Amino acid sequence: AVHSLAAWVSQTGAQKFFAWSDTAMWDISAKGAVSIPLLPGLTNDVWQSINYNNAAGSHLVAVNGADDGILYDGAGITRLVAGDGIVANTWSGLDPKDAIQLTAHQSRLWVTKKDDARGYYLPLDAYYGVFESFDFGPLFSAGGYIAFMTTWTIDDGNGAEDHLVIVSSAG
Repeated sequence: AVHSLAAWVSQTGAQKFFAWSDTAMWDISAKGAVSIPLLPGLTNDVWQSINYNNAAGSHLVAVNGADDGILYDGAGITRLVAGDGIVANTWSGLDPKDAIQLTAHQSRLWVTKKDDARGYYLPLDAYYGVFESFDFGPLFSAGGYIAFMTTWTIDDGNGAEDHLVIVSSAG
């Protein structure tokens, strides 16, 4: 059974499709092709992903709350790991193994950590680096931790009317 799907789409229109099943990540781009796992030995097959574009290109970033993150940029799979945030593909201030959800808002990558009321964000246009955090806990009148983040746009998506929406586990 497949429990997660993700599509990578480049700024030039190239596409790749991925699936997670059992403990592996698969490239399912070629119709009818049988392949070997791209990334075997994963803890689970429930992944959240986002396409994140910056000046360096198009990046598929995926997390599952148990394994190191996954980065696909058209050249291949790279793992996002805990580190100093200076070395490429390292995160500091948040272990990728704790990340459960991602959203892009105002040119920043925001990350939800399991069972945490803080939202974590990277510098502008970055998919690795040193995370800062913002504690939304005091704003949750019913308590809880962040269950989900997304962007909500009131206009056509090109103005200052884009809002970061934070949903608490307690409503």
